[in-house]
Amino acid sequence: MMIPTEEPGSARRPLPMREPRQDAATRFEQCYAAHRDHVYRLGLRYGGNRTAFAEDLTHDVFLKLLKSGPNLDLIENIGAWLHTAAANLAVSRLRAEKSLLGRLNRLFARAPGRAEERSPQVMLELQESAALATRALASLPPRQRVVVCMKLLDGATQREIAAALAISEASVSRLLARARKRIEAIKAEVGDAQLG
Repeated sequence: MMIPTEEPGSARRPLPMREPRQDAATRFEQCYAAHRDHVYRLGLRYGGNRTAFAEDLTHDVFLKLLKSGPNLDLIENIGAWLHTAAANLAVSRLRAEKSLLGRLNRLFARAPGRAEERSPQVMLELQESAALATRALASLPPRQRVVVCMKLLDGATQREIAAALAISEASVSRLLARARKRIEAIKAEVGDAQLG
């Protein structure tokens, strides 16, 4: 009995023709040009027609795509991938905005003199938010306060905070979680006082 060691040349199937691989930068630029408007419109839709939200979301989605680097060629349907990434990032952003920490972040990130509606109602809400933010930050123990300020005001990552304070990332996570819990308790306390 004879065992063939190789297939005969005529039995080999030719590989499908593929376009020559473009470098990742060119592919990314083409993808950005083709899809940025769609992602921006998704951001407007998900963010309630807020242009800043849409711009930030568009930036974050394409940054995530850029970080995928060489894996960009492995994504079969870029449009679907971008749509899913935009939806997931929008949900995360909207959840963060809804939390008190999100409101603190927006309050501190507000640019002075920004062209916003300055009705008495808006001014009152800003004053109440500022008072609540100040009270919440003041109530935190020093280390938690520093971690929250680094995260919200400085925009530092947990890794950067850990390195700056010479503690582990797990410790940073615990400090943020404790701060969040305390801030949520203050929020509930204020809500109860307004209802009662």
